[in-house]
Amino acid sequence: MFKKILKICVLLVFFIVAPIVAILGGGLLSFLQNIWMELPQFAHESMTPALRTKITDRNNKELRSVRIQTARHALVGIDEIPPHVRNAFIAIEDTRFYSHIGIDFKRIVGALIVDIKKGRLAHGASTITQQLVRNIYLSHEKTFTRKISEIILSLKMEYEFTKPEILEMYLNTVFFGGSNYGIESASKDYFGKSASDLSILEAASLAAVLKAPNAYSPKYKPKKNRGRRKLVLKKMAEHGYISKKVYKDLVDKELVTVAKKNVKTVEKSEAPYFVDEVLKRAKSIFDRKTWKKGGLVIQTTLDLDLQNIASEVFSNAKILVDNPITDEKRIDGSLVVRDNVTGEILALVGGRDYASSKYNRAVQSKRQAGSSFKPFVYATAFEQGINSNIIINDEPISYKVSESEKNWTPENYGGKYHGPSLLRTALEHSYNIVAIKLLDMVKPSNLIETVNLMGIQSHMAPVLSLALGVKEVSSVEISSAYSVFANEGIYTAPNFIKTVKDRLDNEVYRHHLDQVETISASSAYKTLNMLESVVQRGSGRRAKVKGIELAGKTGTSQDYIDTWFVALTPVVSIAVHFGYNDRQSLGKKASSSIVAAPVVGALIKRLKAELPQYVQGSFKDLKPKSLVSQKICRKSGLLALDSCPLKVEELFDKKQTVIGSCPIHGSMIESFLVD
Repeated sequence: MFKKILKICVLLVFFIVAPIVAILGGGLLSFLQNIWMELPQFAHESMTPALRTKITDRNNKELRSVRIQTARHALVGIDEIPPHVRNAFIAIEDTRFYSHIGIDFKRIVGALIVDIKKGRLAHGASTITQQLVRNIYLSHEKTFTRKISEIILSLKMEYEFTKPEILEMYLNTVFFGGSNYGIESASKDYFGKSASDLSILEAASLAAVLKAPNAYSPKYKPKKNRGRRKLVLKKMAEHGYISKKVYKDLVDKELVTVAKKNVKTVEKSEAPYFVDEVLKRAKSIFDRKTWKKGGLVIQTTLDLDLQNIASEVFSNAKILVDNPITDEKRIDGSLVVRDNVTGEILALVGGRDYASSKYNRAVQSKRQAGSSFKPFVYATAFEQGINSNIIINDEPISYKVSESEKNWTPENYGGKYHGPSLLRTALEHSYNIVAIKLLDMVKPSNLIETVNLMGIQSHMAPVLSLALGVKEVSSVEISSAYSVFANEGIYTAPNFIKTVKDRLDNEVYRHHLDQVETISASSAYKTLNMLESVVQRGSGRRAKVKGIELAGKTGTSQDYIDTWFVALTPVVSIAVHFGYNDRQSLGKKASSSIVAAPVVGALIKRLKAELPQYVQGSFKDLKPKSLVSQKICRKSGLLALDSCPLKVEELFDKKQTVIGSCPIHGSMIESFLVD
């Protein structure tokens, strides 16, 4: 009895004595002034609850709808919410909603009497307006200052907004348990329908939730929800919102909800690795306030049709089919398709199974490029004025690295050597020694400068082993660098986002091309032309598709740890990579020509049949006018004679054309060699 009297005294002090003391002390004006100064200003944008942000492909096909913290599934207008739904909430939360001025004095007095009888602050007296103010602007702490702030803001809100507007904001803002903010989200989650389609029973069920959202969930706490739902229906009947007959029909009726979600289920998404990268980049574009507010529509560069083809082709790669994922080992990889000119990422596969590994191997993983790095050596040589017809002797060789270390003795694939070789031949068949000798001629520091401009920018030591692809790169990096060869020497940074619109359909972001001239158009085209030969006659033959112009290069790192194929059509660049996560060897039969090149070939076949716009066109349209073609003997590197058995068309700048004829298959006996 003593404790109950003590609690009553505390309540009297809280509601009556404290204000009187403030008045008698002459501090009421100052007290209210301080509260007024700290009150937030109404802003319509703050009254609009956060929405889900929608991510689409380039053709506006939805990839994922993302809930940003307390984001709502969607906003619904008050006219879209049926009267019986509105009335269910009014009946249980605020019966005099349409008649009070933001606070309900009658209800406050009644609540105070109940609280005094119970000896504690147990009976709520907040109106819907007060709840809305509290949810948006204030905390839920029970202090006298917060209560005064709430009352003032509620009165102000009633002055600035109509009753329907307040109710609309309330129903779109209130928390319904789980991750459901707003009536539309709750309706979709609990009943699989829009708020506009809710029945009276379902509306009563949602209104019942508000007492304690997670404790009265119709899906997870059906018994508690049923008891509270009966009270809501009773209140609706008492206030004439439903008839007594309807009440009797519904009070004991069973409620049907949609199936429970598996909390471990990942939110469904098209192109999940790509979408993850888009979200990272989008967060860096906008400030935290804009991002949290949500309601954005992010139009990405992805072509969902191309993405689906790429994902299917990747998943059907023989190396993956033959090596299922196990706990002990995992062969994985990536596939990227991007536009040569715009840098737009059109398709991205970051791994074989997003559910088991969200690590994005197309962006985050960097692996040794192997021989797919050699074209950069050739391009650097062309930039330095070296002609494509030089002959370099492919032979065993050693380099003295330092006084304290053993000599470095690189080898060709299979330990075979081929003698004097034309650059084109050496690239077609990926001769290591020729690439190393060529790099020695142009100097590693110049190669590093070139590839840095082409988007491969992490640290590289100026060593000759760069020619063998010891540099680690990502699929996005190397596909972007290769695009330079089909874009007149211009590097375009990879891009994932085209435009972003806000909730009012205003465009708030548009990507602008970020381009850098890296090498001359003639050097780029010479390299591209040689990469065509790799597909036509060299190690990339398994990627060849009849009727399609394709250039590319295989790349297998030391000990068969990484296998690559990087390809170009006149429109797009493609990078495919496979390797064990723990970087163990794939085995001697896992060269890139066997493992990676056929995957690109399969992709090109599908694109030819289904999306031909990505494989159409001709590389010849990119040929600079400054280049001329001459028929060269593969053995001598000089102008071919009719008697030369192996001839090839080579490209030269007009000022560097070849004059001499082949001495090997003609009357002369000397050869043109560069050691």
